Amino acid sequence: MPCLIRRIEKRKERMETRKRLEDKIIKVMLCRLKDQHETDREKYRDVLDERYYFGYLDGQKRMIKLIEQIMSQEG
Repeated sequence: MPCLIRRIEKRKERMETRKRLEDKIIKVMLCRLKDQHETDREKYRDVLDERYYFGYLDGQKRMIKLIEQIMSQEG
């Protein structure tokens, strides 16, 4: 019986560690997405058709807001 309890505790620890890692990965991805958004805004300012350009940036903004919303609900 104690062996079973230890196995359950170890599994729980692994799950918690995995969750923390996933949260860190999501935060890093969010930072990169924000940086990419700024970079793209500068890079494509003169090149792209305005409608496409602003639609693209709106899509990035919506994705950033969605990820932040999900993170705040879980946190």
